[in-house]
Amino acid sequence: MSNVAIFCAYEELVQQLKALLEITLKFEDVYRTEYVLNRQEISVLTEIALIYWGKKDYQMALEIYHFIDDRYSDSCIKPVFHMLDWNMNIANYARALDELKYFKEAMCTCQKAVQQMLYAGKGASLGYCLMIQACIMEEEGKEVCKKYFKQNLNLLKLYKMDADYKVMKNYVEERNLLN
Repeated sequence: MSNVAIFCAYEELVQQLKALLEITLKFEDVYRTEYVLNRQEISVLTEIALIYWGKKDYQMALEIYHFIDDRYSDSCIKPVFHMLDWNMNIANYARALDELKYFKEAMCTCQKAVQQMLYAGKGASLGYCLMIQACIMEEEGKEVCKKYFKQNLNLLKLYKMDADYKVMKNYVEERNLLN
């Protein structure tokens, strides 16, 4: 399949997903509404963001993740009560911020996620945020990144996430970050 055909297929899929959103959301610009989204609407928006991410349109994916995060923030329901969906979005949002070199915003997003995960008793999910923060600090040349990598490794070991532990351990050993 040619690149043009793939691009057209992506665009057609995005249009179909947007049409799906318009069944429940009757407004011109879905990304500017103050409406608190339901789980299905967030799922469709996440699919759209993932398509943009796959097309390497990181800025558009970032805008969608930011929009979803705002909708969660505006909700009367605390993130702890929709932790799986919120956690998936916040992780994607932090990754997009990191990819686009918005390091300060990515760090703040990760810290927000860590607070919610601790509040919800979801320590196993902390590793992803610590990894993003450690990678940002490493890229910025900060020595404290080693502490974050060690914490991440300890969490992965504690929660018996062996496959993730091996990948992260290889990463830090290759870069000599454990000293």
